[in-house]
Amino acid sequence: MINKLAILSIEGYQRYLSPHKGYCCAYSHFTGKKSCSEFTKLCIQKYGLFKTLPLFKAHIDKCKIIYIAEEHKAKEKKIDMCNELAGICACV
Repeated sequence: MINKLAILSIEGYQRYLSPHKGYCCAYSHFTGKKSCSEFTKLCIQKYGLFKTLPLFKAHIDKCKIIYIAEEHKAKEKKIDMCNELAGICACV
């Protein structure tokens, strides 16, 4: 019963909240694999809610690491672009 309630909650989140929050799961976006919510839903179906909790935590941690790494890459790219523009402007 608790597994079904958890799965229904995740499906409600996926259908009604996630599309409107303005961003997607970094893990899914950058790896092409299942989102955190889809991964968790499948694990609950296979292992049950309580065995899934540590798997969910590990998956969220991976998502956070990927997000931070990609954010860092984007900042470096922006800095490189600004440095290139500064070099162009200095030559004028």
